[in-house]
Amino acid sequence: MYRYFGELLTRGAGSVLASGCSAADSALPASASLLRYRGYSQAVDRDNDPNFFSMVEGFFDRGAAIVEDKLVEDLKTRESPEHKRKRVRGILRIIKPCNHVLSVSFPIKRDTGEWEVVEGYRAQHSQHRTPCKGGIRYSTDVSVDEVKALASLMTYKCAVVDVPFGGAKAGVKINPKNYSDTELEKITRRFTIELAKKGFIGPGIDVPAPDMSTGEREMSWIADTFATTMGHYDINAHACVTGKPISQGGIHGRISATGRGVFHGIENFINEASYMSLLGMSPGFQGKTFVIQGFGNVGLHSMRYLHRFGAKCVGVGELDGSIWNPDGIDPKELEEYKLANGSIVGFPDAAPYEGSILEAECDILIPAASEKQLTKSNAHKVKAKIIAEGANGPTTAEADRIFLERNIMVIPDMYLNAGGVTVSYFEWLKNLNHVSYGRLTFKYERDSNHHLLSELASTRFQVSLPAPSSITFSHLSLQCRSRRVWSGSLGNTVAPFPSSPPLSSRPGSLCVRTRLLLPLSFRCLLLLLWCCNSVFGFQGASEKDIVHSGLAYTMERSARVTHTHTHTHPESDSVTSAATLATFVICLIFVTYKGTEQWCEEVLVLVLYQHLVCHSDVSG
Repeated sequence: MYRYFGELLTRGAGSVLASGCSAADSALPASASLLRYRGYSQAVDRDNDPNFFSMVEGFFDRGAAIVEDKLVEDLKTRESPEHKRKRVRGILRIIKPCNHVLSVSFPIKRDTGEWEVVEGYRAQHSQHRTPCKGGIRYSTDVSVDEVKALASLMTYKCAVVDVPFGGAKAGVKINPKNYSDTELEKITRRFTIELAKKGFIGPGIDVPAPDMSTGEREMSWIADTFATTMGHYDINAHACVTGKPISQGGIHGRISATGRGVFHGIENFINEASYMSLLGMSPGFQGKTFVIQGFGNVGLHSMRYLHRFGAKCVGVGELDGSIWNPDGIDPKELEEYKLANGSIVGFPDAAPYEGSILEAECDILIPAASEKQLTKSNAHKVKAKIIAEGANGPTTAEADRIFLERNIMVIPDMYLNAGGVTVSYFEWLKNLNHVSYGRLTFKYERDSNHHLLSELASTRFQVSLPAPSSITFSHLSLQCRSRRVWSGSLGNTVAPFPSSPPLSSRPGSLCVRTRLLLPLSFRCLLLLLWCCNSVFGFQGASEKDIVHSGLAYTMERSARVTHTHTHTHPESDSVTSAATLATFVICLIFVTYKGTEQWCEEVLVLVLYQHLVCHSDVSG
């Protein structure tokens, strides 16, 4: 089916994808060996302020040009090479555009009695995985192009971290500071109704989340509105939105998820000596300085975790001003000051910073405000060696080109700020399962830890100390036998089930006592652990622990898989290139469409067969 669709799409068209990498080669100097594969001639116009959606499509085109030949080669069909290429280009053309865009206008009555018409948009970029997923933002800068671009990034972001969602985004064109809480509630609930009437919200259809100027409060309004109207008979109605308060089905760790994901993303690259050697830096956070543009939810939590692990924040910038302190800024003190004063300007432990905070001296720059902040005009002035894109699309194509020439590492947003959608996925699963993480295992794990440490502490050690230099941990011999955790090595056996007594105390149980040579320091450590358990207690994994662990693992795995993919595509310029990362997500999404294509062809054959059978029966 897609075979013929691809032919129709590509027939007679001057395709961006058809030009391949040769056009890019002719547009760049021969000496720029790495830049040849960037495909910049296929990207957006080189103005300082490109169209946001065109900019995102430009990155997609560059990635598609790199990976197209590989996709054709991996297509295992009996078609001719020409038909394979048409099929691949057809699927790539299906992936690229936005599938649906909803534009709504509705009236609200202000507290003053006046009436006002509010505009809102919801874009669904892809349904290759369902439901669609993406935040809702309140801003006067909201436009159709912006929500389309952000929806596209959400599709690619979900693919990078292997979250089974399609991309979507919504925006309401208001400045929330100009409205009372009552008016904001009216706007939010009415916008939810408009989405529901058109089928743009639902647990299995489209699941919004918080974004710029929205949070738990707005998400609770959305969930309540949907659950009491269109989702009245749906037991999973509250899964229609994520980022809710804990009391209404939210999940611990969602508020800090995006910032924590930014930290883990930076961590996975800054601890790699091979990457840091290319930048002339030492691995690790210790001694590194960083600057944050945008002290909102993402900027605050990114600053917290980087500060906690030894990095020093020397500058913070916001729309109304920037502050600077080479000795470091404490995130908690700055947060408290902003809550009390509504701004970071005037913070007593820092001086005002004149000029653009993006051009300040630092090791790591984190743009965590809005899109298109790093452009052709300021890219040459950036002094950071690592740019961690905490915001969506903060770097234009021209700025990305300049950073590559200057050997500046750019960690793309479609990987780095995927922490929010990852934890939203956990919340969505929690709502569908109707049980919180850790509830079934918390007490079991706590009792397991208690019994294990109790057995260790009560063991009668038989210690024979040889020469100090010969005492090693190889003296500790642990064996695993049937229904035992540790068997014979400590003169006692710890039961694998907390409710069970030690096996050595059971009648007829086999317990082998052997002599154990333990270093004295190890025995002291065991006793210390037992004392800590008695005083504080070693608890099982809570929901927050599970969420944090799952997020850290997701970011680590995605970084590792992306690195592996880059090495299998030697034509890619950099592991952290947006175009290189685009090749990775294109491959992932392509596989889904290719599988859907095969399924559609099988269904088509089955339908035709049934039609012929029915027709023959009628004729007979």
